[in-house]
Amino acid sequence: MHAKSREKFTKMLNWLIKDEGITPTELARRINYPATTVYNWCQGVRFPKAESLEDIANYFNVLPSDLISDEIKSTTLTPLNVEIKYDDYFPMHFKTGLSAGIFSEPPEYQDLEENIVYVPIKFLPRKKRLAAFKVNGESMNNVIPHGSIAIIEDTYNNAIPIKNGDIIAVAWGNDMTLKRFYDDGDKIVLSPDSTLKSFTPIILDKSEYITIIGKLVWWSNPDDVVEQYYER
Repeated sequence: MHAKSREKFTKMLNWLIKDEGITPTELARRINYPATTVYNWCQGVRFPKAESLEDIANYFNVLPSDLISDEIKSTTLTPLNVEIKYDDYFPMHFKTGLSAGIFSEPPEYQDLEENIVYVPIKFLPRKKRLAAFKVNGESMNNVIPHGSIAIIEDTYNNAIPIKNGDIIAVAWGNDMTLKRFYDDGDKIVLSPDSTLKSFTPIILDKSEYITIIGKLVWWSNPDDVVEQYYER
């Protein structure tokens, strides 16, 4: 499989798993493959042989060729990320130092004039539940480039649902990180989404003290006018 096809396969597989609302472990169980094999596929570390590609396609009811394409032609699935243009914005101060790598110390506010991000006006009614963070690191760079400003909505009292594949800010002890969330039975899997294969999933027991700070609902890259909207 060529490098471009491999990259497209990795992105498509992760998208299909998220859309299905399952974990890589659950997919492995359903198609009768080792969980480590599926996690390696999701991270782009390994790539399936032709017969495995067909098994994956059969499960998701797509064509094998769809798995290495930019879009799925055999279903009515819609793209996950949609660029939306807004006419009105409101300002928010952002914290610096939210890790998109390993767990690190929580970000702190620096009350500087330049530490302001302009957020689409449609979020204004929910402003009290929002927090803005500048993201550091490359473990989520397929989705959120290093240096981007992430808008996180508080999930206190289940104000918004968290689904498998959602990007969340999570605290573990005194540290925080930004990762994709998967509920895997008695464990929580915090998965990177990166072009760098050195990043691996963080697997934690639910018995450990873990706090989900909130869910990513929007982000802006100061170096790029493109904005991505994540709420579905």
